[in-house]
Amino acid sequence: MVGNPYTYDKNGNQLTFGTLTNTFDYANKLTKTVNGSITTRYDYDHTGSRTTKTTAGVPTFYPTSRYTADTGTCTNTHHIYLGPTMLASVEIHSNTPTYHFTHTDQITGSNVTSDSNGKTSLHFLLLPIQSAWSEIKNNVAQAAILV
Repeated sequence: MVGNPYTYDKNGNQLTFGTLTNTFDYANKLTKTVNGSITTRYDYDHTGSRTTKTTAGVPTFYPTSRYTADTGTCTNTHHIYLGPTMLASVEIHSNTPTYHFTHTDQITGSNVTSDSNGKTSLHFLLLPIQSAWSEIKNNVAQAAILV
C-alpha cells in the first residue's frame, strides 16, 4: 500500500489516516478527532443531532440542522431547504451576507455550490468505483478512494 493506510473499526468507522485519529461512541457517532496537535470534540443531543463542535477550544454551535454559529470566525450560517433538499446557504460574517446555491444531481449524488455571481465555489462528486469522492473547493482539488 502506498502512502498513509486507513484503519477502521468493526463497524466501518475510519479510525486513523496519517496523523489523524478518530474516536466514536457506542452509537457510531464521531466524538473526537485528533490531527497532529489539534483536537476537535463533537457533542450530540438525545436525538443524535450534533449540537457542538469544539476545535482547539473554539466552539461551533448547531442549534438546528438549518443554522450554525461559528464563534471562531464569528460567522453564522443559515441553510435554506425545500422539503429535504438544501437549496442555499447564507453565511453572515461582520454583517455581510455571502450566498451559496446548491445544485444537486439527484441521480449520482454530485453536488455543485455556486456563489451569487454563478462562480463554482465547491464541487463534490461521488464516483462509481469502490467508495470514491472528489472535491474542488476554491480551485483546490482533493480526492480519495476508500477500499
